[in-house]
Amino acid sequence: MSDVSKENLDDKIKIDDINVFSYKNRSKNDSYNKKREDIIASIINDKIQEEYYKSSQEWNNFKHEIKSFIKDLCKIRGIISGNNIKCIVKAGRRHHFDFEIVTHHTLFNAIKSS
Repeated sequence: MSDVSKENLDDKIKIDDINVFSYKNRSKNDSYNKKREDIIASIINDKIQEEYYKSSQEWNNFKHEIKSFIKDLCKIRGIISGNNIKCIVKAGRRHHFDFEIVTHHTLFNAIKSS
């Protein structure tokens, strides 16, 4: 079995799921948002198989954009090393942000996008 056919994060993320960032069907917006949040958190938490990045330019580019964002966020907050990062999905009506990002005992609440 090829690594590409394996699934990540308890079978939640498949290689074709990267396309959810370009879907525009408003009737499925909630499920698409949940999938997008799972993908972003999984990239930050290093839960995506490396094979996804090797076999898909979209996955590879998105990973680099996310990692660059985290690096910039750490720099702004005065954190020298961006190692040991954990991302927790916090989206929902109770929260005013989509993600909690924790690194070196510092908590960031990522701004909720509209």
